[in-house]
Amino acid sequence: MDGAKASLPGLTPLVIGAASAVQTLMDTASAQMKTPFWKGFKADLKENVEPAIVGFGVAFGNVLKGMAGVIDAFLPHMDGIAKRSDSITGSRSGGALRGRQRLRGSSTTSREARRALESSSAAS
Repeated sequence: MDGAKASLPGLTPLVIGAASAVQTLMDTASAQMKTPFWKGFKADLKENVEPAIVGFGVAFGNVLKGMAGVIDAFLPHMDGIAKRSDSITGSRSGGALRGRQRLRGSSTTSREARRALESSSAAS
């Protein structure tokens, strides 16, 4: 605790500089808020914020409803989709290639690997 307390005086210039910078930014922002642009922007925002939020909310709700509709359309078919996906991916597993004679050695080409994969798929 004493060490932290002793280091505080060294931080004083940093704190004073930061406070001065924040004050400058606040003064600049305050002056800018009085310009015609910001006055007009605030007036437009006040008039349009409610319809904008309602509009974005309705659009977001429509997107969610559409996504739910797509999921709902596929739900009755999920057993068949899952079985087909399993049969496609399970029979072509790269793990089945380990130890294959045709794949041993450093001269195996991608074409040879593909043929080996195709033959292992045909055998399954």
